[in-house]
Amino acid sequence: MKKLFYLIICLLVCSCNKNQHSGDFACPNHSSKNIKYKHLEIETVDLPEMVNSTVLLSELYDNAIYFADQQQRLIFAYMPEQDSLRKVLGYGNGPHEFEGDIDAITMNNKGLFIQCSEFVALYKIDESGWVSLVDEYIIPRKNAKDVEIVANPDEYTFTYDKLRCREHNDTLYITAGGNSPDFNIYSPNYFASAGVIKAATLSSKPDAFILGSIPTRIGKEAGRHCFNRIDFDIDPKNNFHILYELDDMIYACDNNFVPKFSYGYKGKDMDKSEHCAMDFETYKKERDAERKKAHYRKIKCVGDYTFRSYVKSVSAPYDGLQIYNGTTLIADVDVPKGLNVIGKIGDYYYSEVLGDEETMKLWIYRFRL
Repeated sequence: MKKLFYLIICLLVCSCNKNQHSGDFACPNHSSKNIKYKHLEIETVDLPEMVNSTVLLSELYDNAIYFADQQQRLIFAYMPEQDSLRKVLGYGNGPHEFEGDIDAITMNNKGLFIQCSEFVALYKIDESGWVSLVDEYIIPRKNAKDVEIVANPDEYTFTYDKLRCREHNDTLYITAGGNSPDFNIYSPNYFASAGVIKAATLSSKPDAFILGSIPTRIGKEAGRHCFNRIDFDIDPKNNFHILYELDDMIYACDNNFVPKFSYGYKGKDMDKSEHCAMDFETYKKERDAERKKAHYRKIKCVGDYTFRSYVKSVSAPYDGLQIYNGTTLIADVDVPKGLNVIGKIGDYYYSEVLGDEETMKLWIYRFRL
């Protein structure tokens, strides 16, 4: 009997994990609501003047906000408590330089990871405040003809227009989507079968594989072609929280991107009726304009809190920000356009670095809870 019971348990576990690309998100809904904040006092902090392109990526680590100027291929660190700004990585092949495009950055206690297509470099912050190269990795190609197309990493490309990467347990997780003639957002059953993450092990024998899936309901949405990106972050309990641009729910997953539970509420005053279905030719012409319409934008886990930013509508003067304590919604407030939370320093929660293309002025937002 014990052996039979063990066999049944094993079969159940296998059946749950087997179909990770099915889009069947039948997981418990842990949502609850207890609104504590109806308004946030948001401060604007201007950064010291500097020449920049305003095409920026931001990460917060320790007591500094690191941001990359993607066009100049430089990385800076801003310390808000000292109001000081310094360059930490230049462009080139010197000891404190990086010779390549900066597609994405992520930081943790191992250092600063910089992604340039299939190339990844790891830098450490030294005592002088500069960053120095520690290691380099190549995300491998499978070159396997016997792998099913939906599970073949070679059939996916990174979502460069909205790229997120995170390192966890010596594995790099990067947002990706199908983008080959045989497998793309206009392919039959794409939304029912595609993965959303290209993962790569960072070891002497690297490997790449596809993880995650798309909730079935998204494949039925009018805006599915323009809003098929995801964002994700990792909480202190090692849960991966996934945001889908058209889904009111947030999914907490294991490191294989299999959902464990969900939570979430529709953003205040979001107008998803703006979305419209479009054929491929219309999509190529109007995608950029369409993406100014309502959608969930970014997610960030900070301690017990999860922050989800969103666009309300094309005409709305403000964006929205939801704050969850665990799975309980405690705030859904209006915030300035473009505000995405990246972390906390002292008593303040900080946004990404934003910029004005005409004046080259840079600033951040901050608030307390």
